[in-house]
Amino acid sequence: MTHYTNDIDNSVDDVIYECINPSSPKSFFLFAGAGSGKTKTLVNVLSRFKKEYGKDFKLKNRKVGIINLSSTKIQINRQFLSRHSSPSAPLQVNLI
Repeated sequence: MTHYTNDIDNSVDDVIYECINPSSPKSFFLFAGAGSGKTKTLVNVLSRFKKEYGKDFKLKNRKVGIINLSSTKIQINRQFLSRHSSPSAPLQVNLI
C-alpha cells in the first residue's frame, strides 16, 4: 500500500521563510487556488518566525504585516493565527 504525505509544499514554506528574514527582508506574493494551503503555509512560516525572532520583535516593538485581498480572509487568518499562537514567543501580526 502506498503511503502519501502532505509535505509537498515544505520547500515553499522554506522559500517564504527566507523572504521574511529580518536581516534581508523581501516582499513576496503567494498565489494559489482555494484549498491549496495558503493559510497553512502562512501559519507554518509565522510559527517558525515567532520561535526564532518573536521575543526580539516584541522587545523592539516591531510588527509583521500581512496584506489580504478580502476582509473575509482577514477574519479567517486572524482566527487561525490566534488558535495557533504561542504565548511564550509573542509576535504582533497586523492583517491588512
